[in-house]
Amino acid sequence: MKIRLATIGKIGRLFAAAASEYERRIRRYIPFEVVSLKDEEPLIDSTHFLILCDEGGAKLTSMELARLISKMMNDGKKEVVFAVGDAEGFSKEAKERADLLLSISNFTLQHDISAIVMLEQIYRAFTIIKGEPYHR
Repeated sequence: MKIRLATIGKIGRLFAAAASEYERRIRRYIPFEVVSLKDEEPLIDSTHFLILCDEGGAKLTSMELARLISKMMNDGKKEVVFAVGDAEGFSKEAKERADLLLSISNFTLQHDISAIVMLEQIYRAFTIIKGEPYHR
């Protein structure tokens, strides 16, 4: 399985080092990349398993996210994309295309911060799956 984090717009300079660090850490477990998209169109026109980060989405714990990722791996999913929108969020069409809507927080977060939180949670999920001590 391959995982991508897609952001609508680039991750800002202030957060780029953190994004690169989490990307490096996640790659120890699975093929992974962070991609910046100009708009959501490539997400809508795709065939991968799509998880949109949306304030109205499911609220999962870190353990539940780890179980979800583990299940997707066991189910033979080839590619999973977690997507973080811009300030406008995602269109109705994108939400309808999504396989899962996932809420990152009850707070409204700036998109760079949302991307870093999602990266950290993906990394945390893999440490849980592997039984490593990062998650306490």
